[in-house]
Amino acid sequence: MNNSRINNNKTSKILQIIGISLFLFQSPHYISAKRSTDNKKCQRQSLVSFEAKASDSNTFNLDETLKKHPYLFLYFIKATCPMNAKAMPFIEQIYKEYKNPPFWGVINLDNTDNLYTEWSKQFKASYPILFDENLHIIKNAGIERSPHIIMINKNKEIIKSWKGYSKKILHEINHELASVLKVSTTKILFKKAPKKTKYGCPFIH
Repeated sequence: MNNSRINNNKTSKILQIIGISLFLFQSPHYISAKRSTDNKKCQRQSLVSFEAKASDSNTFNLDETLKKHPYLFLYFIKATCPMNAKAMPFIEQIYKEYKNPPFWGVINLDNTDNLYTEWSKQFKASYPILFDENLHIIKNAGIERSPHIIMINKNKEIIKSWKGYSKKILHEINHELASVLKVSTTKILFKKAPKKTKYGCPFIH
């Protein structure tokens, strides 16, 4: 008799647990909470539309540029950053491997600044440079340090972000640029690039 009651109690508790579990997994509140969490994880940062003077004498307009290129790359440069100076030859190497890649530098200077004249003579960047002396673009993209490269889609969302530089990062950028251009990835060894990621100077102190 007692054994029968004990078994009935155990069975009742098991059924209660199963019932609660089924309610939780079928509850719309539970599903909504999970989706909300997933959306936060997948949420991408979007840039606000902007215009900027460029080193090729053109005015860069983000919206107009994305009509021509469904993806584009922005490379953020602090002119006086020694770590960025070390990264630049590798970025130049990638850029020169492809025909008309959608790639722009963004520098924290004005084109009339003497420092930009000196910087330009020293590094001779092949890609067009956008002037951002007031850091509007840099803040817009949430960039903290140099060097930093982002990839943007046609919705102005940052879909890739590479903070600093390393051999692995350079290979990734090289591959993504080739994919956007729908050409084969050029094999570049980056022999002298660091294995560990190097990250340089803050834009805002």
